[in-house]
Amino acid sequence: MSQVRAMGSSTGAVSVAAFERGGSRYDHCELWDGAVVVREAPGTYHGGVAQRILARLWTHVETSHAPGRVVASDTGFAVSRRPPRVLAPDGAYVSFLRLPTLPVGFAPCAPEFLIEVRSPRDSLEHQHQKAGLWIAHGAEVVWVVDPDTKTITVHRALEAPVIVRGDERADARPALPGFSMPASDAFAGL
Repeated sequence: MSQVRAMGSSTGAVSVAAFERGGSRYDHCELWDGAVVVREAPGTYHGGVAQRILARLWTHVETSHAPGRVVASDTGFAVSRRPPRVLAPDGAYVSFLRLPTLPVGFAPCAPEFLIEVRSPRDSLEHQHQKAGLWIAHGAEVVWVVDPDTKTITVHRALEAPVIVRGDERADARPALPGFSMPASDAFAGL
């Protein structure tokens, strides 16, 4: 992931509001402590893995009538204004309690459950650091999905991460009770 400081501020830091107003020049970017971080397009396999998990997630939310919604990749969540942080997962579930309506701009909270699929250019260490950042800002469960090892590491607040592989099931409790899937299903047919 390459990092680029945005122009337009005497300190070099970009606020959440300025980032939101920046329009398409900030497509495929996140805001980390006021620095614009470019997220290069991760590739087709990455997208296939994310789509397989999101399809399962959406089906679960629809059929179980879970009180929330699923959002796709690149949905911006303004998790902090000081320091300015806008993160974008590869997919997420956010409850109606936390986000009653979809704003036109960034969601002003972290989702309860989200997935981060490691792209070929991201280090696994970076993905786990980002999971910790999500948890620190209120996410309850983060799945870090690694296509190289075909594993899902489940992060929860105040618990050690759990690595799930093969037919072992990753679950989204307590954020979304009842939602789980075998790790192998994220990669099947790809």
